Amino acid sequence: MKKFIFLADIILRLLFMVWAWYVYTNYWADNRMKWVGLSMVAFNIITMFFDSNYHKLKK
Repeated sequence: MKKFIFLADIILRLLFMVWAWYVYTNYWADNRMKWVGLSMVAFNIITMFFDSNYHKLKK
């Protein structure tokens, strides 16, 4: 079960990152959407760091 949750987490993060990069690159002319895409990428990277530390402490 833990492996399934880990795999689902990785897949969801990848999909979120692809969607964020799509928003960032396709709406480059709209400054607000550009920052939405960048903030989504930053949020994904930050939560990835904290989640990996959380799972290490849970063991």
